[in-house]
Amino acid sequence: MAKFILLAARRSGTTLLIDCLNSHPEVDCVKRAFGLEKKIKNPTPDNHAGGFFLYRMKNLSNRMRYYTRRQALVNDFLRDDIFTPGADFPAAGFRLIYEMSAKYPQIAQWARQKDARVIHLIRGNLLKTYISTVTAAIHKMRHPREGAEIRTVKIHIDPQELLTELNKRVALIEEQRQLFSDCHCHEVFYEDFVADRIKESVRMLRFLGVDESRELTTDLLKINPESLSDLVENYEEICAALKGTQHEKYLD
Repeated sequence: MAKFILLAARRSGTTLLIDCLNSHPEVDCVKRAFGLEKKIKNPTPDNHAGGFFLYRMKNLSNRMRYYTRRQALVNDFLRDDIFTPGADFPAAGFRLIYEMSAKYPQIAQWARQKDARVIHLIRGNLLKTYISTVTAAIHKMRHPREGAEIRTVKIHIDPQELLTELNKRVALIEEQRQLFSDCHCHEVFYEDFVADRIKESVRMLRFLGVDESRELTTDLLKINPESLSDLVENYEEICAALKGTQHEKYLD
């Protein structure tokens, strides 16, 4: 079995990529291995506590090991819940959001020990990532499927807050690259995957060592329009703020 991590920032297209990977009969990618760290009263497939949180809260021994032997606890969780002995998928993995990667450096250590592969999904346009994060919180529609009614919103962005956030996001990408620099990594840019899914799928499936000829599919719908001016009320002000910076390339 080829073990892998799907590493990415939030709102970078991980649900799209997980959908596509899981449409391949030889691949299994778990979405919420390291997710919400709280108990959910009425869980649904898209709204439940992360698997590791539930694992560490399962009994007193695990709760103690969370503070005294966290590396062993992470290793055992991945062995017992994600990479179950006897599983018949040639490639299996899990999503890892930057925040969880930073909180649990033990995962990177596990990846080095197990020679796990890392698919690093990056959304090149960080301005659109930021806007997607803000709008998703407003219209409460994160991952609509076919048949859903799409609702879009227009937002006002504080230019200085935006610059601070974009700089932080650039730094986070580089931090994660460094954290997994000694692992077998494959970078996928969201924009490239959307523009030419077949080409990028072949590269990714080859990296995982599974059948490259399979078409990867999803019923996920895009929420926001492509034009940033259709999303940002004060778009001209944002253009002026980003002009001459490393972030000017994100503008329409």
